[in-house]
Amino acid sequence: MTQNNYGVVILGSGIAGLSCALRLAEQNIPSVVLTKREAINTASSWAQGGVAAVVASEDSFESHLEDTCRASSQSTNRKMAHKIIEKGPVVIDWLSHLGVPFTKEKNGKLALGQEGGHSYRRIVHAEDATGSHIMKALCAAIEKDSRIKIISNVEAVNLQLVHENLKLVELDDTHGNRHQIQTSNLIIATGGFSGLYSRTTSPARGTGIALAELIGCKITNLEFVQFHPTALFGENTNLYLISEALRGEGAILRDLKGNAFMKDFHPDGELAPRDVVSRAIFQKMTEQKNPYVYLDATQVSVDQLENHFPNILRECLKRGINIKQKFIPITPAAHYTCGGIEVDENFKTNIEGIYAVGECSNSGLHGANRLASNSLLEGLVSALYVASDINQSPVESNYQMTSQPHLTQQKHKQFCYQLIKSCKQFLWDYVGIIRTDEGMQFAINEIQNYIQRVDDKIGMKDPGNDLLRTRLRLKVSLSLAQSALNQRVNLGTHYNSDIN
Repeated sequence: MTQNNYGVVILGSGIAGLSCALRLAEQNIPSVVLTKREAINTASSWAQGGVAAVVASEDSFESHLEDTCRASSQSTNRKMAHKIIEKGPVVIDWLSHLGVPFTKEKNGKLALGQEGGHSYRRIVHAEDATGSHIMKALCAAIEKDSRIKIISNVEAVNLQLVHENLKLVELDDTHGNRHQIQTSNLIIATGGFSGLYSRTTSPARGTGIALAELIGCKITNLEFVQFHPTALFGENTNLYLISEALRGEGAILRDLKGNAFMKDFHPDGELAPRDVVSRAIFQKMTEQKNPYVYLDATQVSVDQLENHFPNILRECLKRGINIKQKFIPITPAAHYTCGGIEVDENFKTNIEGIYAVGECSNSGLHGANRLASNSLLEGLVSALYVASDINQSPVESNYQMTSQPHLTQQKHKQFCYQLIKSCKQFLWDYVGIIRTDEGMQFAINEIQNYIQRVDDKIGMKDPGNDLLRTRLRLKVSLSLAQSALNQRVNLGTHYNSDIN
């Protein structure tokens, strides 16, 4: 048995999780961060657009709040949204101090991008790789801080309440060993579940949400899944994101005949809310029986493309597409989980000592649809409130980790792979951009059948972590489909064609 003194355990090493670790350290509270891969390799590193923050003199918190509420079809928790938005300038200053190389204008001021749904330019960014730059800065700061420990290559497969003030997390590592960690304060920062769709921009598969539901945390609004309108079409499951900021600089959506079509769907055209743009693209794809439409960036200046979108330019060139001259084939893809583990104004769940931050949480900021670039803002700001709340009461340094050899069975690997592959396609086909009652019920029935098949194998001796992981993913998929079927109002990202 090994013992270490850490009062807080953080599941996940994205921007929200690492920000929590650093903010806790600022209050002299040690923590341990558990991550499935190396800390730098998370969905946060893929974020391109930036952080929505009110820093321009002509902008205001009120305007940002109204844009947030409008994007969500007025389903945002206004009080919570204001509490997050007002901290935007604070976290931008903090990141700048940590060394994030935000893109600047020639006069030295922050260059602010324009994205859909925003009344003003307010997207603070680092070229078109903001998430990657932020993650590098956070990881560099953590490496210098002895109060923070990172344990990589472990994945949570079970969560238990030992008693009110003690939580037990079971983990498997890449060598097949089983570990148990006990702690009084647990922060879940594991991301959403968009990776459970066959077309997605995210690797996250809902583990944290499933574990939280397992022990009684309240889970809400799972039906609200945001589909990013523009992912570079390809055969891979994880599609390369084409930032909305490119449309903010003048790129135009065109059908297979080259016709611009967004003005037919919304007066804001390419900069309409994401749910509107995604449905419009999906409709065009269906009408023309094609798996993609085009994004025309030939009207964006060469200077803009080279200086503000170098990674998109480079990635498309790898695929033989010179976006200065050719249209980009794009498709909508599951991108962001708006619902999740319900939290209060301090990002606390209904279970004492358990917090949820980032995409796995449902703070009420996004409501039924997220405003572009509000997600990084929320992840950064949530750390402020969590650290402050934990600091209000003494933190017991009772972190304890025990390890034992565990021969993980690999014989179920192909079985699990096929189940998840089929489930991902069910979600895309029946619980995707446009839904029907019949389709959602079909998905529910199939997923329930899959869960039973997994349970039958889990009943065997030493089921192995493949089955445990698969069950968690199927449970989240089932909860998503059930939430979508139960939602009888078309709102934000949820659209059921059987509802008038």
